[in-house]
Order: sequence, then C-alpha cells, then structure tokens
Amino acid sequence: MPFDDTFANEQKIRINLSYKALNIIKEDMEIFKLKSMGTIINIIWENSRETSKSSIIKHMKMKEIYLNEILNIKDEKTKKYNVETLLFEEKQEIESIIKIFLDKKGITKIFHINDNNTNYLVEECVEDKFELYGKKHPSKYLKCLLEEYSELPFIERERVIQLHIYEEIEDAIMHKNVVKISALFQGKETLFYAKPYKIMSDAMGTQSYLVCKSRLFRNTEEMLQIASFNMYRIKKAKRVKSEHFSFKEKEINNIEENISKKTVAYLLGDAEIIKVKLSETGKTMYNNILFSRPIYESISPEGYYCFNCSTLQIKNYFFKFGKEVEIIYPLELRNMFKNEYSLALSLYNE
Repeated sequence: MPFDDTFANEQKIRINLSYKALNIIKEDMEIFKLKSMGTIINIIWENSRETSKSSIIKHMKMKEIYLNEILNIKDEKTKKYNVETLLFEEKQEIESIIKIFLDKKGITKIFHINDNNTNYLVEECVEDKFELYGKKHPSKYLKCLLEEYSELPFIERERVIQLHIYEEIEDAIMHKNVVKISALFQGKETLFYAKPYKIMSDAMGTQSYLVCKSRLFRNTEEMLQIASFNMYRIKKAKRVKSEHFSFKEKEINNIEENISKKTVAYLLGDAEIIKVKLSETGKTMYNNILFSRPIYESISPEGYYCFNCSTLQIKNYFFKFGKEVEIIYPLELRNMFKNEYSLALSLYNE
C-alpha cells in the first residue's frame, strides 16, 4: 500500500534537514537558476525516487531482478541461495545508511509537495513497507531522498536535476537522431542544431559535457563544428525523431583526436601552438592544480612549456597564476594577459 493520504489535502510536509543537505540544495538552486527551494526539492524527489537507494523497497526489487539475470548458476537452489545472500548483505548496508540519514539533525522546514509527487506517494509508492519509514507519513522517506542527494558529487546531482535533458539526449544518441538544444552561450540562451556523439565527463570527473557536431539552429548554411556543451548550461533538449544520421569512422576518429588534444571541455575553437614560461612556484602550481589543466606537448630548450590547445583553455587555467606565469607566444594572447592584469592593477592604483 502507498503512504496514507492524510497529508495530501494541504500538500505540505515538515522535514528536518541537516545543515549540509540544506546548504548544498540552496547552492544547486542558484547554480541551476531555479526559482525556489520548493521547486528544486520537488525536482529531487521526482527525479531521484526511481534510482535512489533510499527507495529501498524498489531498489531491492530491481537488484533481485538484476542478480537473477547476471548470475550464471544452473542449479536453482544454489542460485537462489546466492541471490538471497547478496540481497541480505546489501539491504543491511542500505539500512545502516538510512539510519544515518534519519539521525541527521539541522533545521526543520515545511515544504510544499507538488501534484506529481503527491499522487505518486498516495497511489504508487511502496516505500511505506520499509519499517524505518512508517506506513502513515512519507516525511522520513522524503528526508532520506534529500540527504542522499546531498551526499552525491556535483556531477551526479547535476544528472538528478537535469534528468529529462539527459534522457532526451541519451535517446537521441541511441536512436541516432538530431537534437535541438537550448543552451547558455555568451550570456544568452541560444538554440543549436546538434548531432550528438557522447555525454562525457572531464578528466577529474567533476562535470559532464555533451560532445557533438553542431551549429546555430537558424544558420542552415553553416558547417557543423565539433563542440561540447557543459550539461548544466543546457536548458532544453528536444530529440528530432524524423532526422537520422550516423557518424562515419573518419568523423569518429576526428572527434576522438580532438578530445585527446583539447580535452572534452574545450572542443570548440582551433587548437594552436602556445608557449608558456613558468616560475618554480608556477611549475608546482601546474603539477598540483589538475582541474581543466592543459597537457603540454614538450618543453623547449629555453624551458618554455609548449601546448597545442585553445587559447580559451590557457586563459581559464593560467590566468589565476598571476606573476608565476608568462605567456611567450602567441603575441595576441600575451597582450590579452597583459591588458587584463593592467586593468586589475589599475583598481588598486586609484
């Protein structure tokens, strides 16, 4: 039976959230530009309930189906024993995590439950069968969904919030369909036509990107370019079921070569030779700061680090090095650093 519907009339629920969960949800609300805490919390509830371990009854049922499919044991009694043993161990582990979630204390708040989540809780949800949640009220279950979400790394929380966009793009990749994308570009929401290749994470596993060949949607004469879109910047995605395509082997090799040279975050724009001089402190910073780090191809006899990547990646990575870096080549990039540093210095010379 689903949860009791006594809370459904007002569609409000009182939940005590840990400070960590509350702060992370607030930060994500700002990152994804959602209008209220109620909005993001209802998105988390709706998009995580199918895969969250806090949905323990549903999770264990799916796990049982999975184990029966993958365990290649002919003797049925032996197979049943192995499945039951593995399920018992996993349930114990999840129960211990749920107990930790339920014990976390912070701030009690009242949240609105939207129609979709209310209907699910009173008509479909089976988590009332789990003794730690109780049969009448879903507050403990909903608290655990939020606490579990807050424990995820950003790249996984991003998928929860953007689930429908991920699924639309993944369906387009699977069926080899073109996809229309609305994404933030130069500060404005812009429509793109894209042939999706893969959704990939950066080397540090911190952010996800759609790798594709794309152009501005209205510029039908424009050539498709290899590009990547940060998934959290994609606001809408629509699979065009009537438009099919396939990448030739040569195109795939070209995309993979670009990913290898430029990294997945900086596919748009031409790679060029860039020479950088680093102080000893700068070398230490380069070795220690891994996020979005460009990979050098060689070190010249003069000690310059030689890169073959986009100027944008060099700017984004090295600008924070300040006096520990000197751009040697190209001159345009050197002057850009010089001008930006000069403007910053002028603020302190007044």
